[in-house]
Amino acid sequence: MPGLSGRMSTVVKAKISKLLDRAEDPAETLEYSYQKQIEQLQNVKKGVADVVTAKKRLQLQEETYRAQVVKLDTQARQALAAGQEDLARIALERKERDPDRSPVAGPADQPARAAAGAAHRL
Repeated sequence: MPGLSGRMSTVVKAKISKLLDRAEDPAETLEYSYQKQIEQLQNVKKGVADVVTAKKRLQLQEETYRAQVVKLDTQARQALAAGQEDLARIALERKERDPDRSPVAGPADQPARAAAGAAHRL
């Protein structure tokens, strides 16, 4: 009797659905949805703040690295002027040695721009 059990299952499901519809309060549902949106908004704002902080940190690193490059370049020039080619070579090697210390390029700004655009739309 698979047909009878299928029909009984459908009737039971319909009765349960009808009971749930009566128990559901539209105001509660709306309040729940509103609270979830507020939570998501807070998460987005936190994410934007994190991106802005990371961008500022990268800018400070870039300034530090640029200053280091200028310092090493100046040291190399001074060493050459004093006739100390070995010291000049060492300064230039230090300047070129660590590629991670090179100034940060433009792609690092892309996430920050996207986050700023998202924050502006809020």
